[in-house]
Amino acid sequence: MRSKSEFKATRERVGITQAALASMMGVSQRSVRYWEHPLSQRQPPEEAWRLLDDALDRQRQVVSFALQKVEEVEETAGTKPNAVRLPYWLTEGDYVQWSTDSELGIIGDWRMANANNQALAIKLEERGIEVEWVDGNPARPTE
Repeated sequence: MRSKSEFKATRERVGITQAALASMMGVSQRSVRYWEHPLSQRQPPEEAWRLLDDALDRQRQVVSFALQKVEEVEETAGTKPNAVRLPYWLTEGDYVQWSTDSELGIIGDWRMANANNQALAIKLEERGIEVEWVDGNPARPTE
């Protein structure tokens, strides 16, 4: 049996809030809190684990796809890029308005997109590629 800690860590890793998971499951947010609370006897149901496992698999696919694109750029340019710019979504509205994820068939919300980009950033930095975080909303004035 997997632990409540693993459940909560996986949920946070993929960028799903308790409220979003509750909505996906058709349960109250209180139920999700109970599943994660260390003193509660209630365990996360298998369906909730499947949702999180699926989200983690999709995150791995997105990161793998992005790394393949970086490798294609490396091959074309003959050198690896010094830096890669990744958007960080500050609001759901920005994500809905400016993201191309829906055009690419990527399902999720802005928090999941941020979690995916954070996972990608770790992989890029492991390869010695700097990550530059940019506001996902290109129309917002910069400081």
